[in-house]
Amino acid sequence: MTVPQVVASYLPESMIIKIGPHLRLLDDNGNPAAFATAESLGYFFHEYTHYLHNISTASGISVFFNTLELWRTFRRAHDETGFCNGSEAHNDDQKEFLKNLLACLKAARRQHMPPANNILNPVSITLDSFKLEPEVQIAGEVIFSAIKYEAEIKDSHGQIDKVNGSIGTVELLESAAWLLEKRAVSAVSPTDQAQPPPVFPYRVVEALAECALPGLDEGTVLLSVLAALQSSDAPAALIEVLEIVRKARIDGDNPAARLRDCTIHAISMIKAAGASELW
Repeated sequence: MTVPQVVASYLPESMIIKIGPHLRLLDDNGNPAAFATAESLGYFFHEYTHYLHNISTASGISVFFNTLELWRTFRRAHDETGFCNGSEAHNDDQKEFLKNLLACLKAARRQHMPPANNILNPVSITLDSFKLEPEVQIAGEVIFSAIKYEAEIKDSHGQIDKVNGSIGTVELLESAAWLLEKRAVSAVSPTDQAQPPPVFPYRVVEALAECALPGLDEGTVLLSVLAALQSSDAPAALIEVLEIVRKARIDGDNPAARLRDCTIHAISMIKAAGASELW
């Protein structure tokens, strides 16, 4: 998460939370120190949420495995003297594998910032339309998708701009972390509120949910994102999950119960398939 003076951040490939000097976790004697404010706890919890997603969701674990594959491919490029010959050391099949691997890693870690004509720091976004499109295809199979959208953004002065953008896995991860951070701050101090982060990449998924299902409560948005992250193609899963929520609303059922069932089913399928089925 990027905030003024960089309070904390997360390195997904290393599974490391970086703590800035403005968020002290230890006192001068090296002993654990209490968080100074509910907001500071929220910053840490946001990054810890990223770690949990990294180790417990199909979306996070698949990227971790792909990172290990990248290291393995790099190691294969070295000859017996220890010199690295780059991709030229690989045969055609290995080069194609490396190409696909890099495309998957790029798609999974790409943060989408739509180009704007007049607004540099939007404070709100309203989606007009959206559609799911393939982003990475391998042997005719869609591995990663992106949600393309047309939207209207607005700055603090009320100026409006039209943009075309995309929602990928990073936007879902940041949306979940932000909504959980917000709840953590409120739980610790009901009188405090978490500082709203930038629209991109943190809050655009909420705008998507509002466009798809107007009036959807924040808790169900959070549950929908968490359920979608149990797919290695989280953007495509989010569209399916929102459809489940839509049908639950029509039937008068509790969306949370249906989301819990579909998440349990997704986790069972992942366990049955094994890690070899993940890109």
